[in-house]
Amino acid sequence: MTTTAVIASQSIGTSTNYGADKFPQKVTLTTGTTAFTVEGKITNGAGGYAKQDIRVWYSVSSFDATAAAAVEIFRFNARYVDLSFGPNGGDIRARASLLEPASGGYLYLWCDVPKLSTAATFDVSTVELP
Repeated sequence: MTTTAVIASQSIGTSTNYGADKFPQKVTLTTGTTAFTVEGKITNGAGGYAKQDIRVWYSVSSFDATAAAAVEIFRFNARYVDLSFGPNGGDIRARASLLEPASGGYLYLWCDVPKLSTAATFDVSTVELP
């Protein structure tokens, strides 16, 4: 099993850190990987939040592209996992995608992030299975 921190302690929801297609990433899957999950974690800032989700889009492919270009190239082939905020300041919430087949050597990720009154912290990891 290989775990990769793809997005680590990213401030989200304020300044320029909200909107669609944010934080594009490219992960080269380890040789021999047969399946993977995408896991996300949100840590609320000082304020609580209403029902708002972060959507983490992901797509696996044998085609090599830059992370930024992958957003448009793989948009219509992507799956997603939604992460919900907790109601209180400092709440931590995490969620993982379903186990997905590694049908290519590259995994591309990007996020849709809502605007927040108080910044939160966001982490995304991948877990690869042999």
